Amino acid sequence: MSKDLLNTGSSMDLDLLRALTCGDGDRIMKLAREKPILFSGRSLQGNTALHIASRSSVNKNTTVVQEILNKLPSLLYERNDRGETALHIAAAAGHVNVVKLFGQKIKSTDNETGQKNIMMRMQDNEDNTALHIAVRYGHFKVVQELTAVDPEPILSVNRAGQSPLSIAIDEKLTDIACWIMRKNSDSLNYEGSNQLTLLHSAVIRQNFDVIVEILDAKMEIVSKVDGHQRNALHYAAASGHVKIAERLSKVLLAHKRDSDGQTPLHLATKNGRLGVMKMFVKDYPDVIELLDSKKRNILHLAAERGHDSTVSFILNLPEKDNFINAPDEDGNTPLHLAAMYFRCNVIKNLSRDRKLNIRATNHNLQTAIAIAQTSRMKATENKKYLTLKALEAIYKNRDLDPEDIIANWALDERIRVTDEGEIERAKKLAEVLLTLTTLVAAFTFTAALTIPADYKYKGPKHSEFFKFDNRNYKGTGFMIFIVSIASSSASCLSAAATICWLFFRASNNHEYFIKTLPSAVLLTFCGLVSMALAFVSGLYLVLSNNQTIPTQLVWSVSVATLLYYVFIPTYIWFLRRVMDARVF
Repeated sequence: MSKDLLNTGSSMDLDLLRALTCGDGDRIMKLAREKPILFSGRSLQGNTALHIASRSSVNKNTTVVQEILNKLPSLLYERNDRGETALHIAAAAGHVNVVKLFGQKIKSTDNETGQKNIMMRMQDNEDNTALHIAVRYGHFKVVQELTAVDPEPILSVNRAGQSPLSIAIDEKLTDIACWIMRKNSDSLNYEGSNQLTLLHSAVIRQNFDVIVEILDAKMEIVSKVDGHQRNALHYAAASGHVKIAERLSKVLLAHKRDSDGQTPLHLATKNGRLGVMKMFVKDYPDVIELLDSKKRNILHLAAERGHDSTVSFILNLPEKDNFINAPDEDGNTPLHLAAMYFRCNVIKNLSRDRKLNIRATNHNLQTAIAIAQTSRMKATENKKYLTLKALEAIYKNRDLDPEDIIANWALDERIRVTDEGEIERAKKLAEVLLTLTTLVAAFTFTAALTIPADYKYKGPKHSEFFKFDNRNYKGTGFMIFIVSIASSSASCLSAAATICWLFFRASNNHEYFIKTLPSAVLLTFCGLVSMALAFVSGLYLVLSNNQTIPTQLVWSVSVATLLYYVFIPTYIWFLRRVMDARVF
């Protein structure tokens, strides 16, 4: 774009734009004296010279900004394409000296026009005032300066429904939040989406200092509830912050219910917040036996969510006899819910209590094991299998036959087809593993035989084995290669032998087949990792003999290959385990 084109219409002069962007104060001052008309132009984003000067490095000295204001004071109220004034820009950049200069100019302008703080209350296209912007970027000194000039924008709400104080609390800007509250306590009247108060927000962010400040400034806010009829103590209990829950419980009743009929203790139990639960049980024992709107007690909720430690805590309470076999509105006991969501550890924990009624049926005449067989809740096949085994173990320990307790309709052909499908999938996996282990064993065997017959191992002496100098690298690499080859071959052959034995002797023993197959999977994984190590060490030995390739490149290729073959499969396995855990 040429200079002439930039000078046409309202485009900003190229020399001025370059000087403003680079912070060339001397050049800017010279242009201001010689060609003040240039300062009326705009950049492609609609920024005036005052916008650009307000955010550039020349703000270390406000002389340039002052000179621009002297030449064209009307620029103070001009907006760019985003609706921002120069004050918005200075607030975002955190230039407190520029903000002070604007404040002084605004006061003098207001005295002349008879209007008050118009610029301080001007909003951009998103309805943000300069105070919103300063808070969002965490510029405390700018916030202090803006509120000193005009505290009214403290109550302003932008298009996203945020006030400056709500932004400070959301961003955990404790100093700014406390300053705004002390400046104008009416800022605490703000309510966000779903009728969340600022006390709710502070509890969700677990900002104890702000919570104390709110309670000191406006205690009556503590009784307000959101759209779910939850007060701040409900959120403190759900988040598990014991210190906050203790502070709020001093001014809030612990037996208050939300729209689901749940007390703070119920929410703490659902989320496995054992520390908060212990606090409630100790200080407010009268809330322990309260039921929610589905007539579920705290053991129901803990069993459904699979919080094993929470279940153990409840089973040690004196009131546990009233919980363990209690039905909810659908007739489900805690054991039913644990079976429905495949919480095998919870089932084992419940089974330790001899008062557990394993024959209990719900309103659909289903026992716990019948629910486990028909439940459509998402879970891994391993979790489903372990849950059924845990339930069957309960019956076996009590000398009962599971077949006599399962409801007849739960033993229909549909369930048997499901079981057969799981067995077929296990056998197909075994076939794939058998093929894979055979191939890996063959490759490693071939690699061992292809070592040159005249190869002489010149490894270091035992005392020098771990001295990593250039002459030891080849010997150490060859040792790793041999050990990895042997380990890979042994692991894969063991896995193949295990699978063959399963097909030969245990193909009809489905329970033993599924239970033993993971050991073959583990052996296969070990074999693959060992093969990867052998590949990397062999790659290093081959490349290190080439004098034209730098040693650093050899190491880089070897390490990169090791990460690819070892780290990535391990990471994927770990990620799958994490995703499986999230189901529960």
